[in-house]
Amino acid sequence: MKLSSIGKWLLTILSVMIILVPGRGANDKLAPDPVVSAATTSSTKAPPLTPAANSGKSKSTGASSSGSNASTGGDIKNTGNTATQSENNRPSIPVLALGAKGQAALWLNETLAALQYLPLGFTPSAEVSEDASSESTSSGPSPAIANTLAATLQDATLKPIPGTWSWKAKYPTSLTNLWNANAVSVITEGAIIRFEHDHGLDIDGIAGPQVDNALLIALTKGQIENKPYTYVTVSKTDQEHLDIWQNGSHIYNTLVNTGISACPTPNGTWPVFLRLTSQTMRGKSPSGEPYNDPGVPWINYFYKGCAIHGYVRPTYGSPQSLGCVELPVSNAQKVYSLLDYGTLVTVGS
Repeated sequence: MKLSSIGKWLLTILSVMIILVPGRGANDKLAPDPVVSAATTSSTKAPPLTPAANSGKSKSTGASSSGSNASTGGDIKNTGNTATQSENNRPSIPVLALGAKGQAALWLNETLAALQYLPLGFTPSAEVSEDASSESTSSGPSPAIANTLAATLQDATLKPIPGTWSWKAKYPTSLTNLWNANAVSVITEGAIIRFEHDHGLDIDGIAGPQVDNALLIALTKGQIENKPYTYVTVSKTDQEHLDIWQNGSHIYNTLVNTGISACPTPNGTWPVFLRLTSQTMRGKSPSGEPYNDPGVPWINYFYKGCAIHGYVRPTYGSPQSLGCVELPVSNAQKVYSLLDYGTLVTVGS
């Protein structure tokens, strides 16, 4: 056999052997190394893990960083679902507005009383521990009472403490008849507004999430209201007049003007929700004639557009306004200094 023929035969054998050996051809598409791509990690963000979830997933997370992209995404999703399910299972705290009744309303009244926002005191019954049986003082609520109320807020049960109520001082029956410990009455609403103002919250007289968070802080830190409890009555009988009580004592009286028959000041009780030292008041009279009164001073809005404020008139003591309660300017300044956000105003005939 010639040497050239032997060479061709060897080359043929070698080619067959190369084809039969497993491997990659020059044109094969190489599979990329398994890595966690930036797109995958950015589109699948895990929520914060609970301690239990974190300890259970630590090994899978570590393994996935060097290998399975799919399993990493699955672990993150499972962890997120677990956290979400846990939050959904927690009871929600009810939003308490005027007219709400029941256990949650009673808890709210007890909390506002403990923080000195009500004209009533609350005393726990004998079945509560001795530490909790003491009433709130000027330095703060009883620690046991505060801790008990805060705990039921944290677990969203709003479970009230058994006990009794008593008025701190003697007030007119126009106020005392409004009280209901098991309901969000206008007395409660006024206390909420005062609490909202004191803690820099939006004022709406409703105990929602922001108020709940602030109440929890106030209970745990013993942040109580140290101002006197003020109550206002406006009488539309005889000579119209306004009276102010603080902590049960009658401290001020002045003649006023209420609304004329075409625009009467409504009867009822409402809390002050907006206070301004001066404002331009615009509107229309019952006849349709527009008015524009700049610089109206010492304003306390208590019901829609009705306010207690200063206004210059030749006389006072009779219906002359378009629904507001008008006072001599100097008297209005004094009244402004005595009232606050949440102060209840009762208008009666």
